[in-house]
Amino acid sequence: MYPDNEKPDNVGRFLFEKYPERIANVLLNTLTFGSENENDIIAISDGKWDASFKYLNKDNIGFDLKKSPFGKDYFDLWPFTEHHFTYSDVFNGFIHYTLIEKIKLVSGVQNIVDSSFLPELKRRNLLVNKARGVNFPLNDSILWKYNNKKVNKKFITDSIKMQIDKWLK
Repeated sequence: MYPDNEKPDNVGRFLFEKYPERIANVLLNTLTFGSENENDIIAISDGKWDASFKYLNKDNIGFDLKKSPFGKDYFDLWPFTEHHFTYSDVFNGFIHYTLIEKIKLVSGVQNIVDSSFLPELKRRNLLVNKARGVNFPLNDSILWKYNNKKVNKKFITDSIKMQIDKWLK
């Protein structure tokens, strides 16, 4: 639900209503945006989740968020609109499959876009920006970069590591 009790018009809502006892929304460990700036990437819940898994040396655990203190944390994965959701309001479960230091940022898919698909990619980009509440259409050259796979193995910055490690002191 959105803040005004408005139901989202999306595939997730359709599936949850069509198959209420058979659908789960499960979050895989990830990072989030600290602001609307796409380069401002931070650990979720100020790094305490990743710190707890690091402290316990766990890189292969999953659990129900409603039965976990993590589920009570403010849902900071979507900072683009004001809300009062917790993680258990949005996700049923959580899977921590690797330590955050091992995550690689992979962007783009080799040859996913050809020139006939570029207008559709631009349309989709505008929809995502609208949902995020930002208004900056990307030019063709920036959108075209998604046509090439790029792997950044050094994605986890020192500031993200410090955000996590402060909980371990």
